[in-house]
Amino acid sequence: MSHFLAVVEAGSMGRAAKMVSLTQPALTKSIQKLEDQLGFALFDRIGGSLTLTPLGNDYRDRAYALASHALQMECEMQQLRAGKVGVIKVFCGATVAETEMPAVLSRLVNNHPEVHVEVQVGDIKAMPDLLRTRQIDFGVGEYTNLASQADLATIPLKTQEIVFVCRSGHPLLESRRRSIATADFFSYPLVATGLPGWAVQWLRENHPDQKGEELLTVRCNHYPLLKSILLESNAVSGIPEGVVRAELEAGSLVKLPLDAPALVNRPGIIHLRNRQLSPAAQNLIADLTG
Repeated sequence: MSHFLAVVEAGSMGRAAKMVSLTQPALTKSIQKLEDQLGFALFDRIGGSLTLTPLGNDYRDRAYALASHALQMECEMQQLRAGKVGVIKVFCGATVAETEMPAVLSRLVNNHPEVHVEVQVGDIKAMPDLLRTRQIDFGVGEYTNLASQADLATIPLKTQEIVFVCRSGHPLLESRRRSIATADFFSYPLVATGLPGWAVQWLRENHPDQKGEELLTVRCNHYPLLKSILLESNAVSGIPEGVVRAELEAGSLVKLPLDAPALVNRPGIIHLRNRQLSPAAQNLIADLTG
């Protein structure tokens, strides 16, 4: 078809042969083969000149449409290969939704507005099933509970320090002690998101009654709501520092010097080990890890 269109554009076999880098006999043979496949002549050959037959005219119109569609498709494939277009489906935990994801997604919106991202925020425990059923491309969140699942691969991100906080003016701050005993800390309502295994273990090791997740007065994966509770009550929490940085700088929330082992949150990117991710998804992962 491309050889046919070259002949139409050039007006002669000789000029068309140069355009497509073929010898004239080779181009003539190609056109004859096309005519054999179609079952009709494309050109009238009169006195050394070529004129399109009526069916040749019809075929030319369709050939141009196909060529235009092929060119458009190739351009789209180039965009897809470069990760400049496409759809990415991501699941993330509450912490990364407040810390890493806003800046990364803002850059994507500014640099690649043709890439569409669907983001779900929720309990990281739901992520493996979403990955296995191909409802999401990858997830971002605390991954230590998932490390033993052989079909999942993890790319660690920067760890996040857990800080213990309360509102400004909280009774725990009245004594101005250098450290707060865990018994005093746990005497106030505790609010937090869903807890990974290491956090539950930490609670059982440091709470006077060896309580775990059942100790939580409020469990919620929505940090704005949790922060509102902290600001308006005597509740306390252990929370990644990046989530409350603005409140700590403003002085509305205050770090508690808790007399207990330090904790860190370990976020990572989780995906199916043998799944090929799209270039757009790979670009987003590169930005998260960069």
